Amino acid sequence: MSFLHPLHTHLPSRIIVDRRSHHSRSILLAGTVRSGTTWASAIINYNNEYRYLFEPFYPALECCDHFKPRPYLPPENQDPQLLQQAEAIFCGRIRDRRVDQFNTRIVSSKRLIKVIHANLMLKWIRIHFPAMPIVLLLRHPCAIAHSLLRLGWAAVPQHFLQQQELMSNALRPFRKHLERAESAFEHHIFMWCIETYVPLKQLAPGDVHLIFYERLCEQPEAEIAGLFAFLGKVYDPRVLARSKQPSPLSRPDSAIISGDSLIDGWKGGITEEQLERAMEILHLFGLDGIYGEQPMPNVENAYDMMAELA
Repeated sequence: MSFLHPLHTHLPSRIIVDRRSHHSRSILLAGTVRSGTTWASAIINYNNEYRYLFEPFYPALECCDHFKPRPYLPPENQDPQLLQQAEAIFCGRIRDRRVDQFNTRIVSSKRLIKVIHANLMLKWIRIHFPAMPIVLLLRHPCAIAHSLLRLGWAAVPQHFLQQQELMSNALRPFRKHLERAESAFEHHIFMWCIETYVPLKQLAPGDVHLIFYERLCEQPEAEIAGLFAFLGKVYDPRVLARSKQPSPLSRPDSAIISGDSLIDGWKGGITEEQLERAMEILHLFGLDGIYGEQPMPNVENAYDMMAELA
């Protein structure tokens, strides 16, 4: 099975010159599956300023073969093999056809690293690679669950349940609820909650910059300006034009292509019972203060949760 996007399956291996091999020259953009990270990465890299590394923590890649799927790493973990592989990624020393498949910059001194399998180790990354800015993208869990169900993608609770440190440390109060979940919809909501609760519980507001998919759609100028200020980038109004373009992974039925609502299209695709169940699960984690029955997030509550738990 190929790990390359169909457009790039026949591309030859590229020659890439990556200078200034230090993690301070990288930006880490993290999020959950189907949260809009590919779109957001195109916004950050609108002028092709960065070498773009696509999902270097993807399971089965040799560059991260010491990492489990969706790995939880306690902040104090000092495993030398994990640190060595993470350092190679964050310092730009890896070369991989899949990871570089969307990169169009041959010579670079800065990197944008986009990941959807690293939310549970963001605090570990922050401690061991403190000079690298981290951006965490959030999107309404019902929108994500709806998208994944349409694609027929399954959530795998065992990725969490089999990680003893995760279940005994961060998720002890939620184990019985996760084990009792039956439907694919519930599994997707639990997956989102776990991959959102853990970083928000561990990170302080200064550790990470939060961006929200819905605000990128509805208030792009303000959301992008805040993001660029955090990254030390000069805001250029031309980026707004890039924000209106589909990502390379957008599907023909994606809202940005079909013209449907970008933020509440999911409301017509799930039942009242599913929405009620989603709110129950979010309430278990205390995340219903961030996302509720309406699509727009409560940004202040997200940062308040970080400040309270950090």
